[in-house]
Amino acid sequence: MERLRRMTSAAVYGSRGKLVEKAEGPIAKRTPLRAETVRSLFGALFLVLSARRIVRALRAALGR
Repeated sequence: MERLRRMTSAAVYGSRGKLVEKAEGPIAKRTPLRAETVRSLFGALFLVLSARRIVRALRAALGR
């Protein structure tokens, strides 16, 4: 579980990281989630969207 948390937190960098930094505090205050959990959830979302983009590109390249 810790490995997954590190991986999802690492997915938040650059301009996405700045966006998450601004959002994680207010979201953590309004929900029972901690700021690092919110950051991990955003990271997981970014990983899923990236994987989806790669799959679509591969499908397009293979003609499916």
